[in-house]
Amino acid sequence: MKNRRSSAATRRHSRAEASPAGSPAAGTDRPANMDRAARRHDRPLAVGLVLALCLGLVALGVGLTVGSARRTPSSVGLASSDAPAAELPASPEATGRSVRAVRNLSEVPPGPAEQVEVAYFHRTHRCWSCLRAEELTLQVLDSHYQAELGSGRMVFFSEDVQAPADADRVARYEAFGSSLYLGIHKAGAMYIYPVDEIWLNLGDETRFNAVLSGLLDAALGGAQ
Repeated sequence: MKNRRSSAATRRHSRAEASPAGSPAAGTDRPANMDRAARRHDRPLAVGLVLALCLGLVALGVGLTVGSARRTPSSVGLASSDAPAAELPASPEATGRSVRAVRNLSEVPPGPAEQVEVAYFHRTHRCWSCLRAEELTLQVLDSHYQAELGSGRMVFFSEDVQAPADADRVARYEAFGSSLYLGIHKAGAMYIYPVDEIWLNLGDETRFNAVLSGLLDAALGGAQ
């Protein structure tokens, strides 16, 4: 009996020595299992929070875009609700006028313009910058050019290049995305000037106003 007990004790001692240092004893892995279960429980919550944040940002962006679109009229004569709708000029092709692209307004002959088209082009799906540029352009027209809009000496239009109401007009201006042009009718020709200066001033209304007003005054060429 004594030998049997000694043999059992020896086996238990051998198992204890064979066990690697730091190995948990039987029954001590329950906290680890509980930690893994807690992490599995927390993972869906974290994913849900991330999705909610993303959806919130998307909703905010849509709201800003819709709000800007509501403030941005996009048809002729809507620079002011009180301004009469101006009639768009006949196409140069119909009147026999030549069309010439210019990179500087100094290339346009001196003297008063017969008419100035303020032509804004955009794609169907519009970003904040595109909407903002049209909105600020209309603010300038509304603030400084009511008389010219009323008389028809200046006209404004906005055209979707991907679904144009007048495909010939898009082709005439060679527009392909968000862009602003001045179409200056003078001396039997039409001069097309791309207004690239506005894009660097979308965040500064005062500067945008000054830049575009200066270009429009130069395009008009003084009193007719």
